Amino acid sequence: MTARLVRRPPRPASPFVALLLGLLATLAGLVPPVVPPAAAAGPTLTIVTQSRYDVRPDQRLVHVTVDARASASAVNDPIHTYWFTAAPLEAPPSTANFAATVGGTAVPVTVTRRTADYVLLAVSFGQNLNAGSSLAFRLQFDLVDPGGAPDRATRISPSLVSFQAWPIIAGDTAGSSVTVVFPAGYDATQEAGGMPAPTIDASGATTFSSGPLDHPTSFFSDLTAERPGAFTDTVLHIGTLDLTVRAWQDDPAWGAQVADLLTKGLPALTRLIGLGPPRFDSLVVEESVSRAIGGYSGLFDPATGRIQVAYYAAPFVILHEAAHAWFNSRLATDRWIDEAFASYYAEQAAAALGLKVAPQQPSPDLEKSRVALNDWGAVGRESQAVEEYAYAATLRLAELVGSRTTLDRLATVWAAIAAGQAAYQPVHGGSPETTTQGPPDWRGLLDQLEERTGASYADLWRTWVVSADQLPLLDARAAARADYQRTVQAAGAWELPRPIRDALGTWQFPAAERLMTAARDVLGQRDVIARRAAADGLTPPTTLRAVFEHATGGLDSAAAEARDEAAALDAIEAADGASRPDHGMLGQVGLLGSSPAVELAAARTAFSAGDLASAKDRAVLARSEWDGAESTGRDRLVLAGLLLVVLLVAALLWRFRRRRRRPAGAGPYATLGGGPQAGAGAMVAGAPRPDGGEDGP
Repeated sequence: MTARLVRRPPRPASPFVALLLGLLATLAGLVPPVVPPAAAAGPTLTIVTQSRYDVRPDQRLVHVTVDARASASAVNDPIHTYWFTAAPLEAPPSTANFAATVGGTAVPVTVTRRTADYVLLAVSFGQNLNAGSSLAFRLQFDLVDPGGAPDRATRISPSLVSFQAWPIIAGDTAGSSVTVVFPAGYDATQEAGGMPAPTIDASGATTFSSGPLDHPTSFFSDLTAERPGAFTDTVLHIGTLDLTVRAWQDDPAWGAQVADLLTKGLPALTRLIGLGPPRFDSLVVEESVSRAIGGYSGLFDPATGRIQVAYYAAPFVILHEAAHAWFNSRLATDRWIDEAFASYYAEQAAAALGLKVAPQQPSPDLEKSRVALNDWGAVGRESQAVEEYAYAATLRLAELVGSRTTLDRLATVWAAIAAGQAAYQPVHGGSPETTTQGPPDWRGLLDQLEERTGASYADLWRTWVVSADQLPLLDARAAARADYQRTVQAAGAWELPRPIRDALGTWQFPAAERLMTAARDVLGQRDVIARRAAADGLTPPTTLRAVFEHATGGLDSAAAEARDEAAALDAIEAADGASRPDHGMLGQVGLLGSSPAVELAAARTAFSAGDLASAKDRAVLARSEWDGAESTGRDRLVLAGLLLVVLLVAALLWRFRRRRRRPAGAGPYATLGGGPQAGAGAMVAGAPRPDGGEDGP
């Protein structure tokens, strides 16, 4: 709930010279002294009164009855004789119909002076009140409603009674008292003064009674009473909004004034704030007394859409409370935010309507009760002095915010908050990111303002908003935001991962710093990879960007992807370095049956496609084939030589065996492999030779 405080004026100072003036005017029969004046006893008239105020709302007056006893304490002497003919009394302003009696006999009542603060009366005794004697008299008059401004001090009607009561006295003689009686059906209370708590009798009448007063000149009581339920409703349709103005039945002027103001003011507020109509099915503006709304001149309840406005509230207050249809706990959680911008837009709307308003601004007197706005308590928890300072300070802060931007840019801030959008958004566009944090507090509002208007407000927050123990948060925020800008610049066309923005938006600055450090490491690797790939005539894969931008936690996956891309480039560059136009005869022999160039081309293609494992494997294979070409060629030639030797040896052995083998019956001189007609003297294989040996292999 939100409100604005109002202060009722205290009782005006009592004119203490009245008694002396009255005495001098009413003394009679005094014989000129023949002795020095200091030797004579001074005349004294004391009056003790019981003042009773009977409230009669239906007659629009309060009837006052004063039962008094006047005592003349002067002492006559042989030269001086003293007596009094009238009683000087002080009555409230706006009084009429004076009448007095002494012993049941009417006596004259004379108004000797009338001001805006009091009325001086001379009540005749109808006889001489001699020294040392006393008499009783009764004074009656009516306290009437003078009409005029709604916040007038005396207002008496069937719906509302508001007036100030005090003892009808002639001096500070102890013993006087005040009693005030309200009829049944009225809810009466004291807004200021020294009256004890009231009593309610069986008929429902409410009675306030001061009892005998030690110092009656310092006593007063501001009293109000209203009769519940006495309303006349006026229903208005303003755009898509249904507005009900509930005025007291006997105060149609208030209802007409408020209806006229809001018929113009609500469209102006809608246009200025830029959020469309209030998010309520209907609004009710109800005339009230400040007591009923905690001593404030206005109160808005966002749960019901009801605005209670004191009957004397100025147009600024009414517009302020109407602005709470937008600026309430649904839009921002901190009280000062809602009050600040409700006042700001009330001021703007008043200017648009040509109304002259003068809302309170911080002053040296108010500064004595200065508090950080974040320390401003809930409604009803602070002193009046703190409340007055805070209301003035919130408006001044909102004015300073408005001076650094435009109404249109402020409208984008409220629209984003109402839509649940996060303060920190991707810098390259796309769908707005939302937040689950709910309406912002002072931290979220600062971020929204600075991100969406392009202006800086942190200095205003330091001066007006934060308490001493919250200042380090602003320092940490400044460092993190500077780091954020550096990281955004490093990212270039890439978006930073959302966890960074979320950490900044929730003021988790250590976590944000860790994430940004990791992000810059990955971005540094990205740049190195890009340079190396360009030098190699390659296009880097898009995988790293996708993994980086869509990270949901830390950046370990992006860092791992960067390492894998660098490792694949290492393999490709190493393979490319191993290739050369002339590998010599040995290399050419070693490369027979292999295609390292094809493998390298496949590795390059796989790299750009993001298949880093295949790229690395194929590049490693190409390099190994090129690097081992000469060794492989040498091995192949050695192996070929060995195979050739083996083949030659085998051939020789085979030929040798054929040469040594002869057919049966062949002579010793037959040709190798002789024909079928061997001589008769041929030796049979295995038979003994003439020399004692054996023929055969």
